[in-house]
Amino acid sequence: MAAKRTSTGRGYYMISAVAHKYSIHPQTLRLYEREGCGLCRDARALLDRLARRLPIAVEPVDIAADPELEARHFLEIPVIEAAGRIIARAPISAAALAAELEALLSERPG
Repeated sequence: MAAKRTSTGRGYYMISAVAHKYSIHPQTLRLYEREGCGLCRDARALLDRLARRLPIAVEPVDIAADPELEARHFLEIPVIEAAGRIIARAPISAAALAAELEALLSERPG
């Protein structure tokens, strides 16, 4: 089951198929990235795979559109933020990110 892609006007959310199927409010993640970044493409693909089993929604943010974000994250993209804190930055370990997301989701009420 693939993640559903929904236009937001600022890009696309990748919404977990699990969240969509069971109407679960997904955990929103911000993926700070830049066009042409291979590691960013890999991170997006990893998040797409994780969205098949975890209730997450991914909001891609192009750091090139904001000089402050570009100055802050240029040397460490991709960067993944959840609940106001950075949970992963390059290089991203698939196992570590999955464990971090599972822990974060287990802390949520409900």
